[in-house]
Amino acid sequence: MKILMFFVLLLLTGYTSAQTTLYVNPDAADNPSADGSLSNPYNDIAAAVDIAAATGGEVIIIDGDYDMTGKSVSISTAATAATAVTIKPQTTAGVKLNFNERFGFEFEPDSRYITLEGLELNGRTDELDYWSIVARAFWGDETVPRNGGLAVILDGQYITLRDNYIHHWYQKGVEIRDCRYVIIQGNIIEDIAVTSLSGGHGIMRQQKGQEFFTDDVAGVYRWDISENLIFNVKQTIYSWVPSKGFIEMVIDEGKSILIDDPKDTDGVQEHMTARIKNNIVAFGVVDHIRLKSTPNLEVSHNSIYSEGEFADGISDKQGDTNTPQFTNFICHNNASQTVSAVSAIEIDKAVEQTIAAGGTPDVTGNYAMDGKIKPPGQSGLTKLTGGQLFVNPNAGDFTVNPALGLPASVGVMPAVLTALNQKAAAFNVTVGASSFEMSHLRLTQTILDNIPGLNDGINGNENVFADYGTMSADYHTITFNVVNGDWKSDNNSPNTQDFELNENYYTWYQSIDNAYLNNAGNNYERIRWGTSEVMQNQVFDPDWLTVCQITGTSENTLLNGYDNDFTLDGDILIDFENFTPQIGDAFDLMTANQITGSGGAGFSNTLFDRVLFEGFTPDNYSLEVMGPVGNQKLTLTVLSALPAELLSFEAMKENQQALLTWTTAFEQNNAFFAIERSLTGAEWAEIGRLTGQGNTTRETIYTYVDKNPASGKNYYRLRQQDTDGSFRYSQIRNVSFGDDVGSISPNPVSDRFTLQTNATARDLRLFDQTGKEVTGQCIIGQTNEGYYVSAELLPAGVYFVHFISADGQSFSSVKFLKVNHLQR
Repeated sequence: MKILMFFVLLLLTGYTSAQTTLYVNPDAADNPSADGSLSNPYNDIAAAVDIAAATGGEVIIIDGDYDMTGKSVSISTAATAATAVTIKPQTTAGVKLNFNERFGFEFEPDSRYITLEGLELNGRTDELDYWSIVARAFWGDETVPRNGGLAVILDGQYITLRDNYIHHWYQKGVEIRDCRYVIIQGNIIEDIAVTSLSGGHGIMRQQKGQEFFTDDVAGVYRWDISENLIFNVKQTIYSWVPSKGFIEMVIDEGKSILIDDPKDTDGVQEHMTARIKNNIVAFGVVDHIRLKSTPNLEVSHNSIYSEGEFADGISDKQGDTNTPQFTNFICHNNASQTVSAVSAIEIDKAVEQTIAAGGTPDVTGNYAMDGKIKPPGQSGLTKLTGGQLFVNPNAGDFTVNPALGLPASVGVMPAVLTALNQKAAAFNVTVGASSFEMSHLRLTQTILDNIPGLNDGINGNENVFADYGTMSADYHTITFNVVNGDWKSDNNSPNTQDFELNENYYTWYQSIDNAYLNNAGNNYERIRWGTSEVMQNQVFDPDWLTVCQITGTSENTLLNGYDNDFTLDGDILIDFENFTPQIGDAFDLMTANQITGSGGAGFSNTLFDRVLFEGFTPDNYSLEVMGPVGNQKLTLTVLSALPAELLSFEAMKENQQALLTWTTAFEQNNAFFAIERSLTGAEWAEIGRLTGQGNTTRETIYTYVDKNPASGKNYYRLRQQDTDGSFRYSQIRNVSFGDDVGSISPNPVSDRFTLQTNATARDLRLFDQTGKEVTGQCIIGQTNEGYYVSAELLPAGVYFVHFISADGQSFSSVKFLKVNHLQR
């Protein structure tokens, strides 16, 4: 009887000694007679798991490299502790599953007691063209493949991911959703989110809505993230949610480990514990370990290495204020190295909230190299500077540097380091920073150039936006009016969308605008960076300035139009940056199917209204379309060089003399510089001469002093003469003597000031310190002493009154300070 009762008990508990081993070949054809044997395997992993769960055991994938297109694995099997199932390869690192779907493995809410072990899961994003994603998929082109989205989605309970190699996934490596008792241990997670357009992360805990109405099992972690190697989690495309009405063109996603708020209906979250322990996390572009409010959270023995200018090590953030905050926070023996501008360890919210909840945060043995620490002065949190925390992270050696003399308990434990190195070797993984280099100028311009329907030369193409947008006064934002009703409703979009430009882009844009618009009398509606990937026809507007930069014989910006057509108008600025070309050098500036000028196909006289040069000006050049239709290039060729390239020419008042200075980048057969002066700006006389260097590639500085300037305004120019007698003139500069150019009273200014000057009102223009003209915001009137200027509408700041010369090419200025309230 006792024996019978024993077997009944075994049946009731689901336990059996006959564990099942089933084989799967995902490439095998459908076979109704398949029995899961090695010689007659199943082809459906999820179905095999269902069968194995009846008795428990292993589902073994036969060694191979499998194309899993159309074969995402969705598991809803509810095994038990006694009938747990492990999915594993036939031999260590013997199975590679190549996905091209929204997810690889999904463990649905009903799944229980399943382990995924030892598999290579490849999302295949390394097969994608990055710039096609930026140019086309960014705008919702569904024909562009994005390949694997999420490697593993976790919604069940008692799910274990162990010793897998997860790499090149579009959005996330592992997403922990509404599940608990999850172990993520010993995995290598590499190159995640590089082509993601939103929320790309390595391991993310993100609750989707399901809440638990019972306490967690005591002593069991709700999620246990431990002993993983995670590197090169880098979102490199700006994310945009149209319903929010703006895109902020910065990289603020791509966190290696991100823990979001857990939510329980009863509001008592103390009945859970979680930990992040013994992980190596490296080479990210934003937070490596980001924490949000989580009770009973342990973060310990992690080694973090960052070289990124925005990439924090460990950082915390207050989460949803409607849920409980950090309590009983533990932070032990972490080692984090970052650059000095970011936080190596930032746990001030976790510390503050634990104290506010009546607890004592347990912070011991943590070390931060170079980066900031928060809260400052926290015991157990030590800042180091000027050293290398790990032996050689770029070669995959994350051993704590023994030269620092730190305790042996700091960072990932030696046994874990050894195990992770062995797994990396088994999967043939090379640990190190990726070679991808971000070009914010190119990225921003590519996004702007591919807005559907704008200036693409396609008749009847429906626009999303009304026009090319309005640039804000501070150059930070372009605002677009949304006119496509379907697009607006599909994306729940407001009437306008703001594109908040990347700092690299708006700083560059402003510098060009100041140099070639405000002070040069031009009126450009739009300025374009010269490098872009354009997936549609492009019409260059007459009011555009396109800037192409050349830094070497094979290093220049290139506008790539693929099989589309370009119609060129407006101006082009060719900027030679720290590079002097030789006669005969040619530079491709654009490629497209067909390139024409606004007046038709052809050569330089029909391409662009003006060709401007910076840094180097060829004496003679060609700018022409090369090649047959279908594969055309816009090519600049230097035919002959100027005898000297003038980098700068300045004139200034020094006591009662005029000091002239100029600099040449190089000289070729340069005989001399003649200094010429005029009192009218029309009639010129030579007042001096300096011998040139003849031939030199070195930068040369010249100075000349006019000891006897005339009273009033003196105009100066240089005549550079070649050895063969040919010559060229510089720009004109002027200096005034006798009466001061102008004076302002009062200064600082609160509302209105008097301007004493000999200049006429039409010569006066006001600018802020960025070079933006603000004359239109002021009222200028004449008085007996000169002029009055009403500046009430100007914000507080530094401004300049410019006195423009008769030729419009030079000016003098007087500075004043605008304040909101003038104290007397």
